[in-house]
Amino acid sequence: GVVAYRLNGALVGDSWKDVLVIFNGNVSSTVMQVPKEFINQQIAVHATHVGGMGGQGGPNMALPPLSVKVIYREK
Repeated sequence: GVVAYRLNGALVGDSWKDVLVIFNGNVSSTVMQVPKEFINQQIAVHATHVGGMGGQGGPNMALPPLSVKVIYREK
């Protein structure tokens, strides 16, 4: 399945004010709609069993199989 959670970095004074972490534990790709405030924000981590990193988020985030994405906002 897909598990996502949101962290409020502002509460602890972190430079990443808002963080979205998404895990895709499926062996197939899937798509998840992300909150509007994360559209076009920087992706800090995009890791799969094959590797990869970087890019920007969109309203419908493609999630490769067995992957994790960490998207953050600094404002």
